[in-house]
Amino acid sequence: MLRSMRTIPPITGIIASAGCAIGPVFCFDTLLPTHSRPGGSHLRPPSQEIARLRNALSYARASLQNLLDSVRAKASGDEPAPEYAVLSGQAEMLADAAFIATVEETLRSCSCDAETALRKAITHVTDALSATSDEYLRARAADIRDAFSGVFDALAHDTTPTAGSSLPTQGVGNSTPHSPWEPDFSAVPPGSIVVAAHVQPAHALRLHEADIAGLVTEGGSVTSHVAIMARAWGLPLLVSAQGCKDVAQYVLRVRQTARATDEALRALLDAESSGGKTDALGTLTVNPDVRALRTRMPHPFLTVKHTSTAEQSPPAACVLNAPLRTYSSDGIRFEVGANIVMPQEACAAAALGAAGIGLFRSEFLLFGSDRFPDEETQCSAYTRALQAMRGLPVVLRTFDLGADKLVPDPARMCALSDAAEPCAHTASERNPLLGLRGIRYCLAHPELLKVQLRAMLRAGACATCAEGTLRILIPMVSRVEEIHAVSDLISEVADECARAHVSTPDRVALGIMIETPASALMAADFAPHVDFFSIGTNDLTQYVFAADRENEQVSSYADYFHPALLRLIQHVIHAHRHLRQRAGISFGEQGIGRVVMCGAMAEDETALFLLAGLGLRALSVPSSRIETLHTFLSRISVSDAEHCARAAVQLSDAQSVRTLIEEHLRTAGITLEKDEEEPSPPRSP
Repeated sequence: MLRSMRTIPPITGIIASAGCAIGPVFCFDTLLPTHSRPGGSHLRPPSQEIARLRNALSYARASLQNLLDSVRAKASGDEPAPEYAVLSGQAEMLADAAFIATVEETLRSCSCDAETALRKAITHVTDALSATSDEYLRARAADIRDAFSGVFDALAHDTTPTAGSSLPTQGVGNSTPHSPWEPDFSAVPPGSIVVAAHVQPAHALRLHEADIAGLVTEGGSVTSHVAIMARAWGLPLLVSAQGCKDVAQYVLRVRQTARATDEALRALLDAESSGGKTDALGTLTVNPDVRALRTRMPHPFLTVKHTSTAEQSPPAACVLNAPLRTYSSDGIRFEVGANIVMPQEACAAAALGAAGIGLFRSEFLLFGSDRFPDEETQCSAYTRALQAMRGLPVVLRTFDLGADKLVPDPARMCALSDAAEPCAHTASERNPLLGLRGIRYCLAHPELLKVQLRAMLRAGACATCAEGTLRILIPMVSRVEEIHAVSDLISEVADECARAHVSTPDRVALGIMIETPASALMAADFAPHVDFFSIGTNDLTQYVFAADRENEQVSSYADYFHPALLRLIQHVIHAHRHLRQRAGISFGEQGIGRVVMCGAMAEDETALFLLAGLGLRALSVPSSRIETLHTFLSRISVSDAEHCARAAVQLSDAQSVRTLIEEHLRTAGITLEKDEEEPSPPRSP
């Protein structure tokens, strides 16, 4: 029987947090239970259902607050752990008075129970998020469901306590509350690889406290909060893994076998990042053969003694390491910065050697709210990022709203910003990708933009922030008038702050995203009005080829190896010599940070070789890619890359460019990470 068990094929999933692990596999299902109350279909009066809802909410909030208090108590220093912000966001959702009022109104007007009314309200919000083409926003739909899962659990089990009841205190290490219906996290062996259908952020924290070595989930995405937390912890994670139920059945069969051995339950989680692709696949192999284990043994993680959480040093996300100094084999300097969407990610970027924050996507501060974040909320977020980088440059992009990014109700946003005139409602657009998005949207609502600029300037003057580190970036620029309008607003806001005796930096660098064909072609004309360029290849590629990257029927047209795009990028890089030079605005050695690339193209080693030949000297990528790209750049010769680039821009199709680059890399003896790996077993469909 055990012989047949060894034939279970490896399962594959998307790498959400890179790394490898070997340990016993542990399976448990964290899918939400069926939220129906036992005892038949009898409905209570609305007043009683509202009371049930309120009791369940009270219990869920208190349970979550206990968990937050536990995380806060264990925090090292002033910077809270990444999971604290995630759980705080869930607590804010549970405290959303307007949302809860909507649920209670449904209970008063409809013949339904609390579960049905709550599910209806959640579905209304999550359907809107799931319909967007933005992966980060789609992942937020799952976060909303996770936030209310404790409420559903309390309702489903009819165990909601009345006011004044005490909460259970059982948990991992007796440090976190444990509900009677939750998995028993104390049963999870330290150093194990956990396989689950779905993991909520609160459950992920408890698994982290249980000192697991890796995690594989049937659901989830690379932009989920669980993925963000796993990356901050350095915990290998596969999401959207097909075959988790097969693993669970295998484990069950083994445990029912009297001759079961530890080896039969040992698993190898291989989540080594490869090639920088956001859809890179990893594998989980249960009961791997000796050859597979020997193949992975050289990895450093296998030579480090596994320690308990209590014995570990403070999280790497709160440690500042010196930025990696990246030089090519022929001595050309590069800067590798980090892209972030949450302020706490800046700590992880600093720990991983980022040369700065090359892109802070500020629009994600709107997540979980239908209101524009107020000045204090924004200022706090920006200040945290600046303080985490401790003197390294931080690029804050103004809100890139519109198109596939949900826009809160303008009327409510204007009410928050105290606009003198009511904001015009943004009508539904037939083609939002070519509509009121990016800086167009912000300039249509200048009072909202002024709130953001004021928060940015205040953050740039914080006591622990070095002068000149703040940089402001404008998205979706297509006309010089847009640059002038933002420059005027910055001056206006700075003057207002001075009159109010509010400190602001003496000098702030202003840059523009190069992501429209117009801005790329006019780069030399725009350059005298700004301090730096940031090339956004994701949008630029789809606009150049008139191909929506989210439309599978035409996405193949949006190929960043095509010579048409390469010639535009070359034109932009050559235009950097026209950028204005201002005293007090530092851009690192030799001004190498004055043209930065922050799109997916910069993460691809094959493309990066070509970009180095085109003259790119700075890039901004996800923190998890910094070390890999640093190593790759140190192996290449820029002279060879320049020779390759000169030939590439003369070609007429993308495949010819790829072939040319591969030939140059092969001749130079450079093997990409993905080519070094042994062939993997056939992947599950």
